[in-house]
Amino acid sequence: MESQSVPYQESPEEEQEIIHMPPPTAPEMQAEQAPVHQEPLTVPKEPQYSGSIEDAMTHLAAAIDRSAAVLNACADQVNVGKKREGRDVSFVGTSDVSFGASGAIDLGPLQPLVDDDTINDILVNGPDQVYVERSGQVQLTDVRFSSHQELFELANNIVAAVGRKLDNRRPLVDARLLDGSRVNIVAPPLAIDGVSISIRKFAKEKITLDSMVQSGCLSEQLANFLKIAAQAKVNMVICGGTGSGKTTLLNAISQHIRIEDRIVTIEDSAELQLQQPHIVRLETKIPDVRSNTDEEVNMRDLVKNALRMRPDRIIVGEVRGPEAFDMIQAMNTGHDGSLTTIHANTPRDGL
Repeated sequence: MESQSVPYQESPEEEQEIIHMPPPTAPEMQAEQAPVHQEPLTVPKEPQYSGSIEDAMTHLAAAIDRSAAVLNACADQVNVGKKREGRDVSFVGTSDVSFGASGAIDLGPLQPLVDDDTINDILVNGPDQVYVERSGQVQLTDVRFSSHQELFELANNIVAAVGRKLDNRRPLVDARLLDGSRVNIVAPPLAIDGVSISIRKFAKEKITLDSMVQSGCLSEQLANFLKIAAQAKVNMVICGGTGSGKTTLLNAISQHIRIEDRIVTIEDSAELQLQQPHIVRLETKIPDVRSNTDEEVNMRDLVKNALRMRPDRIIVGEVRGPEAFDMIQAMNTGHDGSLTTIHANTPRDGL
């Protein structure tokens, strides 16, 4: 699904021919002025649009294809009677834009575990070991894969659904499922015992600050303080260890952001579940190892670019590298109300 659109560039030979081409003779000018039969313009039909994200992307891809057809027809009319090999306007890969697995992907032996709402994490250590985490307890299951190849094909299907590729040259990949579940995959040669898959599932029921108070995760006073802080556009950095609920708390706090605010979210793998209407979601991009021209777009690049997008709020899913400097700079240059998470035991350690 990874493809790249390369703009047409004339070769040096073509440029040489154009520069030194002699002026046309009278017979040639008459031939050029002769009427030429033009093929009727063929424009792809517009698909039915039902309002879903998948249909919206299909609708957008069809619109781009129609634009390409019109531009190609214009080029035909300008270059009547001339050879036009390799000059078609191309928008390669536009129909492959994806916001997660399409839903048609078959997760094989893992499907029952993904459908089980009591499971929080699914941990695959090669084809013969599959663990799950329920209520904080890690348990070995009887789920098995028939071979290393079956497990690798499943992993490749997951990453392909978000436009990425898993192979020996890039054996580390982050992805996500349609329901927003976060997926991390490590393949050989880095994973010695076979492909490792870690799936972090998110609760289907929306977790709020009030529900966290009811379950004893927060005091009522702290929940009220966080609500006021979110509405007052106070910058917040949520600290905690792996699996401590940083993203869950960030989602709960974000529910109290004003609906009028323009929010830009930045993540390695999209997992934030904000409910406001004016949201721009950005995700980092891994370069294609098969291409010398494809460039990486990392978290720091996106944070810098977000500053030019007139955001009221910048929310970074997690800072753990040089982007921390840009995030702090954004918080101190008029972008109040920004939120992020960081792996740290205490707020002091986080700072």
